[in-house]
Amino acid sequence: MLRNRRRETGMSEAAPRGQAERAEETRDLLVRTAIRLFAEKGVNGVSLRAVGEAAGQKNTAAVHYHFGDRDRLLMAAVDRILAALAEPVDAGTASLVRVDRAFCDRSGIHAVLAALFLPMVTLPLRHPAWGSDAVKLLSRVVTGEAGQIAQEFSEKVNLHNDRIIDELSARSGLTGRDHLAARLDFAFVSILAVLASAEFLRPLVGETELRQRYLAEVPQLLDFVACGFGGQGYA
Repeated sequence: MLRNRRRETGMSEAAPRGQAERAEETRDLLVRTAIRLFAEKGVNGVSLRAVGEAAGQKNTAAVHYHFGDRDRLLMAAVDRILAALAEPVDAGTASLVRVDRAFCDRSGIHAVLAALFLPMVTLPLRHPAWGSDAVKLLSRVVTGEAGQIAQEFSEKVNLHNDRIIDELSARSGLTGRDHLAARLDFAFVSILAVLASAEFLRPLVGETELRQRYLAEVPQLLDFVACGFGGQGYA
């Protein structure tokens, strides 16, 4: 009798764990699908029903059940991208993007900027299944297409950038957080624009040409930004 109770208890404990895992898998699938559709059709051009159908969900209310509304789904997609941007970049991937060269930087500012932007530059390489769509979605968010979500995204990025601003201030000798934050915003939007342009052109150009294009443009842009922080011209 006791053995049967243990067996029943074990089954009841396993069932919730299995349900939780399936629910998490469904959420993950819905988020990745949302990233793709938001990137392709725009934030305002995608309904919860469309996300559910594209994800192969038989229950048309699945997305509403897991996220409530489109803003929460979009924020979950943005949070997924931010988590990927916080991941360390391995040396092999980093070597594909030559962000280590600097024509005018003599105070290490270029290295700080490279460390900040390398995760974004390599996102399509590190997550080939959805990294390209993530870059395109971020470009839509920062241009204001996402409304209030864009403001929340900006606040989260600013929290991450506070440490970078302190380091840039120490290395460049520049003061004024607003001034440094403005330069960082310029760098972020500019680099994202280069990446997004390349990803939107992906269907029109070959993979090799695409990679060469943005792998060449990003270091040049980093050099330009670094020169601005350092107050020095090209040597």
